[in-house]
Amino acid sequence: MTEREKEHRDIADSFGGRPFTRSEFKQRYRDRYPGRKPGAMIPSDYCVNLNPKGAEGFTKFLRWLKRGWYTVA
Repeated sequence: MTEREKEHRDIADSFGGRPFTRSEFKQRYRDRYPGRKPGAMIPSDYCVNLNPKGAEGFTKFLRWLKRGWYTVA
């Protein structure tokens, strides 16, 4: 797992198992890592039940629930 993936996993885990939106995820990332930009990262890159093109090598630790909603897998 890359350092960036670890950061994203840390953010996902910080929701304590409750579902969260992409917007909440990105805001929490910006708050916790103010010197870093989430960039083009989107939570769907890390979903076990999605396979976005270009994200095949990413560690999968999220589950897509519905449009814009995710939870830790």
